[in-house]
Amino acid sequence: IFAVLLFWVLFLPAQEQLNTRVGKVLLNTPAATVQMQPGDKIVAVDGTQVETWEKLSYALVDRVGETGVVSIQADRAGENKLFQLPIQNYLKDQSQSPLESLGFLPYRPEIPAVISKLSEDGAAIRQGLKEGDKILAIDGVQMKDWFDVVQVVQASPEKLLKMDVLRANQVVQLEVMPQGKRDNMGNVTGMLGVQSDPGKMTIPAEYKQTIHYSPGEALVMAFDKTAHLSSMILNSIVKMVRGLIGLDNLSGPITIAKVAGQSAEMGWETFISFMALMSVSLGILNLLPIPMLDGGHLVYYFVELIRGKPVSEQIQLVGLKIGMVLLGSMMLLALFNDFMRL
Repeated sequence: IFAVLLFWVLFLPAQEQLNTRVGKVLLNTPAATVQMQPGDKIVAVDGTQVETWEKLSYALVDRVGETGVVSIQADRAGENKLFQLPIQNYLKDQSQSPLESLGFLPYRPEIPAVISKLSEDGAAIRQGLKEGDKILAIDGVQMKDWFDVVQVVQASPEKLLKMDVLRANQVVQLEVMPQGKRDNMGNVTGMLGVQSDPGKMTIPAEYKQTIHYSPGEALVMAFDKTAHLSSMILNSIVKMVRGLIGLDNLSGPITIAKVAGQSAEMGWETFISFMALMSVSLGILNLLPIPMLDGGHLVYYFVELIRGKPVSEQIQLVGLKIGMVLLGSMMLLALFNDFMRL
């Protein structure tokens, strides 16, 4: 109920956001293979209608760990298109987002690949990059905008990169090595310590939409999102048991505290969304059929209903010990994962 109330608060204000029109298709990806194009508006994933990028991402996360095809239904200038994107152990490599791994992204305004600021303790300033440098190419691959630079750098921790840089109307060649940095999930990404100046960004009207819900509609959406998240978490637990998802996905108090702090810095909406997600996660965990948890007690009540008499104290004591071992093991594994991500 707490999660529903939090989501309801988030759904109440009118929101201007990007619609599900594809802004970019990445080369050598499943989306490029099936000839998806920028401008295609995605309307359904595996038969589920999607009106926002968030819903689209949730529909893709439901396929985590699976091998097969993802069905994408899209509108291309009034023409219905159906794309079958092949997946293999989908998202088992956590270094990419659900969209990046398939090869399509929302619209992003093009930001010039020009360095506007350098971190004093970053790798870039130590390796010869300067403010005002325009990055033309990395390892011979042309950089069309800042997003291209970010993608290459993040994918190249501790790897030597050859950069062609335009400086004072002259092309300068440099060798730089992005510093490796762990994210909250333990993945190592490359960091140079550079920033760009996005300037005044404008988004074309065909890529925007305004969503406004009445209080009643917002409540329905809040219940729907809570139910979907609950289903997604249960599905992930089942896949973890089956080995489709790695046990390194478990997170403990250290990671949770880090993410909570970061979400608070990003604004109240992000923080409330994180709190709602935590509420759903803890609620699902509490309902697992493990002795010591409410779910375990529900199992005992069900057995009592079938047998007509309560479960013996001896069996309950054995169940309590098993529950302690299971929960203790989960907590130790989660803490181990936390320390590995530091």
